Amino acid sequence: MDINIEGTNMRDKLRKFILVLIILVVPGVIQAQSWYDPGWNYRMPVTIDNSSNSDPLTDYQVKVALSSVNFNFSLAQSNGEDIRFTSSDGTTLISHWIESWDAVGDSAVVWVKVPSVAALSTSDFYMYYGNTSVVDASDGSGTFEFFDDFESDYSAGSGWTPIADMPFVKADPSAAVYNDKLYVFGGYDRDTNCVKLYLNETLEYDPSTDTWTQLANMPTARWGHTAVEYNGLIHVFAGEASTGYTAAHEIYDPATDTWSAGASVPSNLVGQGLMGIKYGTKIHLFYLEFHYEYDPATDTYTQLANVPTRRTWGTCALVNDSIYVIGGFSYGTPSGPSNVNEVYDPATDTWTTKTAMPVQKYGITRENPVINGKIYVTHGLNSGFQVNNFAYDPATDTWEQKSDGINPRDGVACGVINNKLYVVGGRDLLSCAVGLTYSEVYDPVLDSGSTGNPWVVSDASVIDRDPLAQYEGLNGFLFDKASSTGDATAYSLHNHATCAVDIYWNMTDFHGTADGQPHGIFGLTGNVADGHLYYYNNGGSSDFRWYTGSFTTLQTGSWNTWFPVTIVWNGANSKVIIDGTEHAVAANAINSDRLNFRISNATRYYVDLVRVRNYSPVEPALSYGVEEQFMPLVPTLISPADLSTITDDTPQFVWSSSAGTGGTYTLQYSMNSDFSASVTTEAGLTDTTYTPTTPLPTEGSWYWHVEATNSNGSSGYQASPFSFTLDTRYPPVVIDIPDQTIPEGNTFSTINLDDFVDDPDNLDSEISWSLSGNTDLTVSIDINRVATVGIPSPDWFGSETITFTAADPDGLSDSNAATFTVNNLNDPPVVTDIPDQTIDEGQSFTTFDLDDYVTDADSAIDNLTWSYSGNT
Repeated sequence: MDINIEGTNMRDKLRKFILVLIILVVPGVIQAQSWYDPGWNYRMPVTIDNSSNSDPLTDYQVKVALSSVNFNFSLAQSNGEDIRFTSSDGTTLISHWIESWDAVGDSAVVWVKVPSVAALSTSDFYMYYGNTSVVDASDGSGTFEFFDDFESDYSAGSGWTPIADMPFVKADPSAAVYNDKLYVFGGYDRDTNCVKLYLNETLEYDPSTDTWTQLANMPTARWGHTAVEYNGLIHVFAGEASTGYTAAHEIYDPATDTWSAGASVPSNLVGQGLMGIKYGTKIHLFYLEFHYEYDPATDTYTQLANVPTRRTWGTCALVNDSIYVIGGFSYGTPSGPSNVNEVYDPATDTWTTKTAMPVQKYGITRENPVINGKIYVTHGLNSGFQVNNFAYDPATDTWEQKSDGINPRDGVACGVINNKLYVVGGRDLLSCAVGLTYSEVYDPVLDSGSTGNPWVVSDASVIDRDPLAQYEGLNGFLFDKASSTGDATAYSLHNHATCAVDIYWNMTDFHGTADGQPHGIFGLTGNVADGHLYYYNNGGSSDFRWYTGSFTTLQTGSWNTWFPVTIVWNGANSKVIIDGTEHAVAANAINSDRLNFRISNATRYYVDLVRVRNYSPVEPALSYGVEEQFMPLVPTLISPADLSTITDDTPQFVWSSSAGTGGTYTLQYSMNSDFSASVTTEAGLTDTTYTPTTPLPTEGSWYWHVEATNSNGSSGYQASPFSFTLDTRYPPVVIDIPDQTIPEGNTFSTINLDDFVDDPDNLDSEISWSLSGNTDLTVSIDINRVATVGIPSPDWFGSETITFTAADPDGLSDSNAATFTVNNLNDPPVVTDIPDQTIDEGQSFTTFDLDDYVTDADSAIDNLTWSYSGNT
């Protein structure tokens, strides 16, 4: 992918000139432009000295050894999770892997993959630290030529599958999906003289048959364009043609296999690395900071709100009526691969920044790689060609790393069909890059986190990942053969003229065959006679031996012990390093073609943390520079809290630590919000707390803020100070007024309120009382502040909570609530006089309603039952 980082007009060029001039005339000041991220407070330059080597170093792994002599461990997270490394520009991240980190013991080993160091020269890279809010970025696979910590489950699937290769190579094509088929347009290649070839082929891929079909050529051969399907037509916008950047807008009709012309794109969109997406009845296009909406109905463009971070070659995706632009190549400050994640709301024509992608890269899956509401950003370019795969969930604004793809590359085209992501084409070279035919498909449903088994194992019953074999983490590589006959092998193919391989190796005596010649064997070719390291026991002597047709004893080993082992493959000048002891050995093969483990006789051994790294016979030396600190973060003010009221006229001021090693703080407090007069200044403070030695002289509103100044002299105050009110008057304090519970018909005890209030400023007689919360109960407070709680009637029962509030003459108050409960007693019904009746013989008595002659304070009349007696 070709990236133009030169200014496109005189203003851009002038800006670059001014920046260079500023850097030249202000030495010693850390410029924000050259700092990776202000979230990291510190960095340390590390110099690689390759001045004695006539060969350059490329993608070279260097060992950074940290100790109390060269590093202050207290400034980093306790496990080193905030460590990051950049190349010499101070901004481009480079991969690293933490082998060990012991903050208590002031010791750490970190491997860093440095992109390049010229012959007979030195080069710097930077180690950043001092960020409490980030997680571990240690990446063995990204740092080494080969890495296996045996944590990945090889038996599980990665979700990636190769599909039929494209019939033509294509770097930086574009693609769109229509009717469950993938259409791929244009791209570029190069001839044998490295001359760029602009391509115009149109290819159709049918997943149902895994076949490609060539269709009508695109009228304008180009690359770096974008393709968007709308209403059965595929619009192809802009890109770079043989004549330069093109404004071409051409429309492909899959139904008729024909092309037509659309309105040319606006000049602001002319370039390569364009991004586009369909939304509603429009197509949105993004290039650098520019954002246009294309209306297919009118064949017109309308400019909309600019992209906040100007970039190209990013992912463009639509989820829930929001358009996401992620990653890409940034043309801001700094320029380069980006991890920015910004979302556009078409309803309001506004942008919002979301959680950044965990890695910076461009040339990624551009064309709406959305499956079930998640955005899959795969492949791309950073310090090298990527195969990583990150899924973004807009619903939670979170990222998750998924299984790697198959072929590292950038400049890919993609499309989603039936919830599967198809990724095709691209390039995997920077110099004289040619197109690729690679094609692969990703199914998230089948992704269980594995990237596939790199090992070819002859007998899985003997060799497998297993927790028994772990040096660190959860698993290691277990070799366990109980039989005394036969061999078993595990190998992983590679091709290196020279290399260094590091492993941790533990030979056990589990099978108790110390005199039975148990063999652990490790080498870098398929032929043991080329040079293999044996852990070999014969007659009770346990030795490490080098074998090239005959044995050379290197050093004595010991059973059940983890040994760090390195084999340096360099022909006759090879080396074996065992637990820090170096041995010169010879290898009979020029190239290393594999990592080769073998187990022989009745043996059990463990292997972990296998790493392959580049090696130079003239190894570079590292030196560590002076720690640098970014402008300190503005201290967070803690106490007195903003808008609080305090009573202590010698308050303790508290703020967060941000000045760093050798830094100081300046505290100011005043009754003027702009600190224009009557300011008390306490400068040169090294602690993050301060208590005035003289009381604040006046009650009322006070303002305070703190300046942090680091060891480089950079400083800054908060934009807004905190304010607090000093009031040395104390309010009354009402302590717990006890609840009361009585049976029905009784009375509550009186309450002497003086017993339940404390006020250091006022007499009890100066306290006034009020109450609230009662409905049926009555409360009276006499002149002696004795409260009487009354019951409305003798038969009343129930519960009410009454709040008593004590206020002093200044209006300061405090309250306490008590609950008053009358328990119900079931009184008998009362039957009043039922009148006698006298009648003559032959007459009937008069009926009467019993409800008229009974009352019950506790029950409804209808709930009463009647009985009678005395009749004969």
